[in-house]
Amino acid sequence: MNALFPQAWHGPVLYLLAILALTLLLRFFALVFGVWQTWQFTSIAKDVIFHIRRDLLRRLERISMSSYETMGSGTVASHLVTDLEAVDSFVSVTTSKFLVAVLSIIGTAIVLLWINWPLALFILFVTTPRPPQQVALGEASCFNVRNNQVNDWMTQTPQAKTTV
Repeated sequence: MNALFPQAWHGPVLYLLAILALTLLLRFFALVFGVWQTWQFTSIAKDVIFHIRRDLLRRLERISMSSYETMGSGTVASHLVTDLEAVDSFVSVTTSKFLVAVLSIIGTAIVLLWINWPLALFILFVTTPRPPQQVALGEASCFNVRNNQVNDWMTQTPQAKTTV
């Protein structure tokens, strides 16, 4: 900064404004890259879901009619839609957040190791993340089962709804 600005401008205001400008610039880049990341993962998820839907629809053609009579066409369709929506949200949102989190942890670990490696090793081994993933996945699967049941009930004929 000393080479960019005249000596008379040097002072606390210049340094504060420079840090403010740098912070705003970094926030702008974070916003742009966040939008780009969301766009990329959404397009990947939509492509994956398109191929899954195409394959599932090809398999539905080969299923016997007795399966449709047993479960009902509305049940089959609701399972197809809700399960694909769950996969779509997982691929587009959860995968991108997981990838960003892993890269952030790796970047933080590298910076910590560069600054003070004994303290970094202590921090990395003592404070390892242990999220309750089984609980979260269990709740998500229970939610999807309940969601499928509600969609099944909504797609049944009015005569069948009275028996549920």
